Amino acid sequence: MASPWLGTGAGRLTLNEPAPEVKADALDGAATAFQDSGMRPRLLVTGGSGFLGSALVRRAARRWETSFTYFRNSPPDLRGVAYRLDLGDEAAVRRVIAAARPQVVVHTAMGRGDDEHGEITARGAGRVARAAREAGAALIHVSSDMVFDGEHAPYDESALPSPVSPYGRAKAAAETGAREAHPDAVLARLPLLYSLDPPDPRAVQVIRDLEDGRPVTFFTDEMRCPAEVGDVADALLATGARALDRPAALPGTIHLGGPEVLSRWEFGTSFLEALGVPLAGVRAGTLAESGLVRPRDLTMVSRTTPRELTAGLRPWAAVVAAHRALS
Repeated sequence: MASPWLGTGAGRLTLNEPAPEVKADALDGAATAFQDSGMRPRLLVTGGSGFLGSALVRRAARRWETSFTYFRNSPPDLRGVAYRLDLGDEAAVRRVIAAARPQVVVHTAMGRGDDEHGEITARGAGRVARAAREAGAALIHVSSDMVFDGEHAPYDESALPSPVSPYGRAKAAAETGAREAHPDAVLARLPLLYSLDPPDPRAVQVIRDLEDGRPVTFFTDEMRCPAEVGDVADALLATGARALDRPAALPGTIHLGGPEVLSRWEFGTSFLEALGVPLAGVRAGTLAESGLVRPRDLTMVSRTTPRELTAGLRPWAAVVAAHRALS
C-alpha cells in the first residue's frame, strides 16, 4: 500500500506579517542577562527525547541550565538533568517540576497514538500547566497547526480550533487545558517540522519504504508551511527568554509556521532530491481521492507574533542551500 507522507505547489505567500514592534536586543535577551550576572536561567523541556524536544535541549545548553523529561528512552547524548516522567501521574508531574525548579517550562511531550492522546496529550498538558503555575514558572505550551480543519486557511493567531483528526482534537483540548490551568501560558502553534541533517524520523521512514520497494504517495492538494526544527527550537527559546524578560510583550498565542506555503508533493519530492534519494516509487496523489480524513490546507500566518520570533524561520530553499554548503 502506498504511504501518504507528504503531498503541485500553489505558489508562495508571505506569511509572517507585521506585528507590534517589540524591542528585542537579542532573542536571548533575558538568558544573556542571567548569564552576565553569573547565573543561567533554568529551563525544563518536557518530551526531551522527542524530535523537537531534543533539538531544544541541545540548543539551550549554552545559555540555559537545562532539565528535560522523557518517558520511554532517555537520549544518551543530551546535556542536562534527565527526569523520567509519566504525564498521566499528576503527583509525579508536580514532583519533577518541584525538583527541577524551572523558571521556564517548554511543554513538547505528547502521547503516542490515539490511545494515549486523551490521557497524555490532552489531560497531561493540564497537569504540566498546573504544576508550572504552582512553581511560578512561565509556560510555553507547544501546539500544532492540526488544531485547524484545513478548510478556512489562512489561519492567524485569533483563529479558533476546529480539529478533524483524533490528534488535532487532543491538541485542541491540550490548548484549552493549558490555558485554564496557567492563564499566562503562551500557546505556540507549530507547523510540519523537518530536518535535513540528520533526516527527521518521518523522512527516514519514507526513505526506508522506498528502499524496500514500497511506493510513497505525496499529495498535491495538501498544503503546509514547513519549518526546520532547529529554527523553531531557537524561536521557542527566544520566547522563553522573552517570558522572563518582558512577559507583557508576548501575546497569548503565537504562530511559528515557515515563511512559505508548499504542497506535500512539492516539499516531499524536493526533500528527497536534496538528500540524493531517487524518486522512483514516488507517486503524486490527492487527499481528496485518498479517503483520508485530515486537514487539506493548514496555511498559518503570523500577524501578532513578535517579528523577532519568526525572523529566523528560513524558507525551504535557504535550508537546502545551507545543507549543500555543509555536504
